[in-house]
Amino acid sequence: MKRYLLFSSLSVFLCGAFPASAAAEKPVVMTMLVANTWPSGYSEIWLVGSPAPIHFISNIDPNVFGGSVEIETPDAIYDLIIVGARWSQDEVTQGQADGSIDARGVPNEWPQELPSRGAAAQFVALHPSSSVAGSADYAALDSLHRYYQNNRERLETEARQREIDGQIAAAAEAARRAAAGPLVGPPVTFERVDYSNPTPTPSE
Repeated sequence: MKRYLLFSSLSVFLCGAFPASAAAEKPVVMTMLVANTWPSGYSEIWLVGSPAPIHFISNIDPNVFGGSVEIETPDAIYDLIIVGARWSQDEVTQGQADGSIDARGVPNEWPQELPSRGAAAQFVALHPSSSVAGSADYAALDSLHRYYQNNRERLETEARQREIDGQIAAAAEAARRAAAGPLVGPPVTFERVDYSNPTPTPSE
């Protein structure tokens, strides 16, 4: 079973393009991006709210963006909220056993030609067509990958720091619980009061 991870605390969002300030003169595209990440290093990404969502295969891990990212391009400003699922190696092994995952560690329906791992940020359409390159989805994913490529070292450093901070916080919480010790003392009892049958007053 997939373990769903919410990379952002936002659960309600707006999807669409909105005019920016007069000074910027660029539309602001606010949308949610879903990314399923695999141990092989690939992610399947698509945009929520697109009239005809196109699924893409990427060689980047969107976890590095920490749940949201704002990217300004010459044509638009993209405000992306990122959610998704991370597959474990055990789940991949199980999928390979039942035939749904191939030897590469990705779904069987994925194309044979995938972006190179460890190379520049790249993505390909899961089901290529002549209309993909000119789509709004392609433009958003292209801006995301260009931003990653230009800021890769900083993004990966920040992602590692978030992981360390999470581990420190988890250890501190475990130590706090251990120091608190088990609950002791007599059991707590409660008396039920039925307000539908109140005790009669002397006047009654």
